Amino acid sequence: MRRLLWLAVLCSLALPVPAQTLLVAMEEADNRPFEYLDDQGNLTGFHTEIVRAVAKALGWEVSFLRMPWGRAQLSLANGKVDAVTYMGKTAERMKYAVFLDGNQLDVERVTLFVRREDAARIRYMPPVTSMMKRWRFGAPHGYFLGQEISDAVAAGLPLDQHAQNQAQLFGMLVAHRIDVAVAEKLALQLVEPEMPDVAAHVAPVTGAVFSGNPMYIAFRNKGDGPQLAKQFAAAYAKWRRGDVYPWLIARFKVYERVPDSFIPK
Repeated sequence: MRRLLWLAVLCSLALPVPAQTLLVAMEEADNRPFEYLDDQGNLTGFHTEIVRAVAKALGWEVSFLRMPWGRAQLSLANGKVDAVTYMGKTAERMKYAVFLDGNQLDVERVTLFVRREDAARIRYMPPVTSMMKRWRFGAPHGYFLGQEISDAVAAGLPLDQHAQNQAQLFGMLVAHRIDVAVAEKLALQLVEPEMPDVAAHVAPVTGAVFSGNPMYIAFRNKGDGPQLAKQFAAAYAKWRRGDVYPWLIARFKVYERVPDSFIPK
């Protein structure tokens, strides 16, 4: 009997330990070059490949769940996923998410866009609050827009946020439903697959570039979320010292989006 018990213990010790499976939610949108489906329908992008590589270095499996942006945030808040990519840090999100400086994926710079036909008359006139009082501003729902815009909205200035993504936002702009679109600096490039002629109708406002906002892989603050965040950050820092990180930067042409402290030496 003892021999059988001992053999059972040895067999249990020999069994492989299940790998940690990281459940990562992301917006179900064509967010090139960061998160998108390629021509073969495979999920790729700068953020996607970073998460895959770091998870592999940790010996983790990773499962990406694409869903509407609002649902992705709610899933993190409810602890249904481990992390969400492409998330900016706000006071509200810090109530349910862990943002570590070491888990930045890129730095998003926000700017203003207008219809090309209006580029001569709608010019950047700081502070942006003066423009928001004169023109109809719009932005995608749930996107972090930089502190200056956020403060203006908090102060009661109007901002149309019916658009669910940047492609819908530019559609509203072209349709004259808004006069000024607030979006990330690379928005024209990002929405081009959905709107091939967008650059013919929409133009950035010269000089209207707001301070960069770090985009993170944010982890849930419930359960072992904070520990997963720390493990990911440590492995991410080590992995960035290798050859793959600079190769991904070149592959996806995201040089200006790399956090300053992450720039390969």
